[in-house]
Amino acid sequence: MNILHLTDYHFSTKQSDQYRQSKIVDALINDIVERGHKPDIIFFTGDLVDNGNNIENFHKAKFELIDKLLSKLNLSIDNFFICPGNHDINREKISLATFEYIDKIQNNSKLDTFATISSFDYKNSLEPLSNYFEFTDSIFNNSNNDFLYEKGFSCHIRKFHNLNIGIMCANTSWRALGKLDTSTGTKYDQGNLLMPLKFISTGLKYIDKCDFKILLHHHPMSDFKGFNKYELEDIIHNNFNISFSGHVHKDSASAFYTNNSGILQLEAAATLAEADGSTIGYTFINVNLDDSIAQCLSRYYDIRREFLYDNGVKNIPIPISQAKQEQNRFRKKLRQRFDIELEEANDLFLHGKIERGIKGFNDLWTAPVLSKKSSEEVRRADFASHSFDFNNLINDSHDYLILGKDKCGKTSLLRACLGIR
Repeated sequence: MNILHLTDYHFSTKQSDQYRQSKIVDALINDIVERGHKPDIIFFTGDLVDNGNNIENFHKAKFELIDKLLSKLNLSIDNFFICPGNHDINREKISLATFEYIDKIQNNSKLDTFATISSFDYKNSLEPLSNYFEFTDSIFNNSNNDFLYEKGFSCHIRKFHNLNIGIMCANTSWRALGKLDTSTGTKYDQGNLLMPLKFISTGLKYIDKCDFKILLHHHPMSDFKGFNKYELEDIIHNNFNISFSGHVHKDSASAFYTNNSGILQLEAAATLAEADGSTIGYTFINVNLDDSIAQCLSRYYDIRREFLYDNGVKNIPIPISQAKQEQNRFRKKLRQRFDIELEEANDLFLHGKIERGIKGFNDLWTAPVLSKKSSEEVRRADFASHSFDFNNLINDSHDYLILGKDKCGKTSLLRACLGIR
């Protein structure tokens, strides 16, 4: 599974920023294409715009970055996933009275109680992100896949190599003010962020049956209040395989282990940033679902010299439980056996030794005529009343004895039942 991780675009509508932004975006996209990166999905972990006070800012950012990427990489919008950042909020709609009330909450139970859609104060707390919600509504509602979308998160399921991948996009910017305390020079949000636990638990129920779970969030866990952070970390570390985040404008990768499994946490460089010492670039990740290894390549943009460079490929193990390791080993062996069976199936055809071109077993095999009666009985009666559907061989638990003349397709039928087809 190939993933392109971008974050912190900070799209600006200022005329003075337009040329610089366009040049960097073109350089990043051209680099991705020229290096032959072919992502299956794109993750964007917040701060699409520099100021969320106008819905048009989001649509312009989508046109300048997202649409260009999807077009160049030949991907649909169904393969793009996003979560909100603190710059995506409309600061003009922040109610300080509401946030002061939220900041008085000192335990997760009361926080969950507060975050009910019928609460006037909770509705008021969502207003700063109303433009972001309207923008993402237009994205997700055009999706051809099922999803769960609430103001605190969205959840999506995609299939890769017969595995269900659960993706949760968390809203860590719910309580973000996104401002500096000018008297101390520190950010108001650091150590003060909150996220109701029920956002995570509700989302996990939706993707509970998935084989592999991924979390997108903008802020690092260190920005959350202590009572909220510790329980959040426990839930996240014990239920997700990889988390992707942004905000810090730096690239890093860390593996955290718990008693049962753990999580791989990946932070990406900013896609665009002002001259504040931020690292600009993108990260391309290949996740080997059999071996639970993430191969990460980060590419950085040198603003002064206007070229991209990397610091080498990192192969990082994804922490998993002993049971999951055994499942992965079994699945890998099964897939290897599948490949062998498929190759042998290709050679079953009478013309198997002749050049087949691009067609093989899966292209040429057709279900044979089957009957529950002997050939003599079939000749003496209406065949239609004795016909037998091939799908019954693979969809029920009965045992079958298959008889037929030489070269009539018995072995091919067996291969098809094994799942080659």
